[in-house]
Amino acid sequence: MVRFEYLQWLLYWSSLLLAATVAAAGLPSSRISGGENADIEDYPFVLQLDFLSTSGNSWSQYGGGVLINNFYAITSAHKFFESSFAGVETARVRAGSSQRNSAGVIYGVNTISIHPDYADDAERDADIAVVRLARAVDFTDKIQAGILYTADSVIPDNAEVTVVGWGNTGSLGASPSRQLQALTLNHINQEVCEQRYGFGVTDNMICYGILDTEERKSPCFGDAGGPVIYKNGEYDGVIGLISWGQSCANSYFPSVGTFIPAVVDWVLAEAS
Repeated sequence: MVRFEYLQWLLYWSSLLLAATVAAAGLPSSRISGGENADIEDYPFVLQLDFLSTSGNSWSQYGGGVLINNFYAITSAHKFFESSFAGVETARVRAGSSQRNSAGVIYGVNTISIHPDYADDAERDADIAVVRLARAVDFTDKIQAGILYTADSVIPDNAEVTVVGWGNTGSLGASPSRQLQALTLNHINQEVCEQRYGFGVTDNMICYGILDTEERKSPCFGDAGGPVIYKNGEYDGVIGLISWGQSCANSYFPSVGTFIPAVVDWVLAEAS
């Protein structure tokens, strides 16, 4: 882990140097550009993951999730290792709303299952959790179960994917979006992704982004757990979950998600 921590340190300072170079050149800042307002009717399987404040007085959205049937959802495992989370009674999901922290239907959380290969470290391998809701979900035009890609599914290099969430609209000093956002990116080859980061990108991960351009698009803080959606010509399916990246909207480093086909058998067993 010493080598990994050193690389993380090196990547951090490299990203700061890159940001300074971009600013000096008058290029666009790290604010996400190209994302569009979206309606929950177009992504009815997308959930908001809420945590109760430490004071116990208010709830707020901290991440995303995907509804997979009328009792279960999936999200990023690392959200349940953050200081904001203090047990199942302090977590809930909001379904059926395009607006952050308002409207829709609230469902409490009954149990949380963390993938057995997940470790709460910087790599975030197998970063997925299955959440059982406290009551059954009633499906509507705004609340539906998402389609998960099967274990034998593949995705071509450079194929378009869509990420959806309410996360920050930039990096430093930015705020979460009040309106659901959707952003189209490209699937990045695993070898390219590993070359950019300089350490292992596992088979449980999927990389995506738009590299080496001035567009500087990516998910950001508060988007983790939300879907990476791939349209294969037949249907819109969830191919990944937003997990981590090297700062927001960094055009050198791809964003990294959990690759659903690698973990879907475990998910379905937990959610049966």
